[in-house]
Amino acid sequence: MWPALGKKVIWVADFTHVAAWAGVVHVASSWTPSPAASSAGPRRCRHHSDAGSRSILFKAEVIKPQRPWKTLSHVELATAEWVDWYNHRRLHSEIGHVPPVEYEANFHRATTNSQITANI
Repeated sequence: MWPALGKKVIWVADFTHVAAWAGVVHVASSWTPSPAASSAGPRRCRHHSDAGSRSILFKAEVIKPQRPWKTLSHVELATAEWVDWYNHRRLHSEIGHVPPVEYEANFHRATTNSQITANI
């Protein structure tokens, strides 16, 4: 359960079925788009492709090249490693060739600083 982040928070989810020697592994992920990114207004739908590129990238870079998977543990470890890389080391061209975590920190710092300045 996630704490409420505000009225206009949009969550995106994806479920992927991964074949493993031990059976089928279900990988579920969810996230909310960056607050720095544009968001949909009230009663406005976002198209699934707005966030689908992350799922497609994950499947293309992790799931498909390493199949067949042996166990759930192998899928879990590979997923955790990819998420860490995606958030902390991947350089994203749309946000100035910095990792998403750094971009978010810069955005929040700038937002907080402007709010503090406005209140003084």
